[in-house]
Amino acid sequence: MHKPDTICSATHLILMWMVPLIGCLMGAEGVDLPPSQAQENGSVLRGKLTYQSDPKHPWRLQRYFVHGPGRHLSEAVVELIPAGKRAHGEQPLRPEPTIHLMDQQDHLFVPEILVLRKGDQVRFMNSESALHNVMCLEAQPPLNHNLAKGQEYLFTPGAVNGTKDPLEITCIFHGAMKAWVFVFDHPYYQLTQREGIFQFDGVQPGDYHLRIAHPAGKLYLETPVRRFAGSHSDWLIELSPAHLKGTENSQKAVEAQGSDDL
Repeated sequence: MHKPDTICSATHLILMWMVPLIGCLMGAEGVDLPPSQAQENGSVLRGKLTYQSDPKHPWRLQRYFVHGPGRHLSEAVVELIPAGKRAHGEQPLRPEPTIHLMDQQDHLFVPEILVLRKGDQVRFMNSESALHNVMCLEAQPPLNHNLAKGQEYLFTPGAVNGTKDPLEITCIFHGAMKAWVFVFDHPYYQLTQREGIFQFDGVQPGDYHLRIAHPAGKLYLETPVRRFAGSHSDWLIELSPAHLKGTENSQKAVEAQGSDDL
């Protein structure tokens, strides 16, 4: 006699559970960047890197770093720089120093790029039978250490090089092996993944520009100064063969690509 009421109650409970779930799924559709607490507080500067190829200047490694129809650029280092001589304002609490792993596998450094804060360390390893070496004579202290299979070497970079001048790590026995270590004295740096996204939380209002380096592609760019008002801002930056390191960057072209909509 009470069966219809039971069915209605059960249906009501199911709907109460499903409606929020459907709402979450609909809200998440097409969203590139997840919200963060800093975004809610209105202090997020985020953006995306893309790469525009040029048939006259083909990039043979493009298939490894440029992804999808959106041409998103991965393994690029992005650094946020205050305009002029102004330093970054109040910074997030410095975390404990971190040890970053860089292995040697199949005659490759894995990963090829590390980004770290001054005081962090790099643990070099050799996981294969070939004798390897880690060398960077420009590092402070200079780095030149042989590694047999299973051996490790812990290295503490003594100088900040930022995006402009990363440490290039090589192997004296295998000339094709290269890796790069970027060392910063502030927390406003990121390494892009397949989506090409970068995001800086807790940015103070002011004028900023970006330094962008893609060491494997020999790309380097410093964007024009832009105003960050302290709410949130989305910067779309396009790189191309015109930004090969050592060539004159066209800042006007970069400004035309800048966008507040991702």
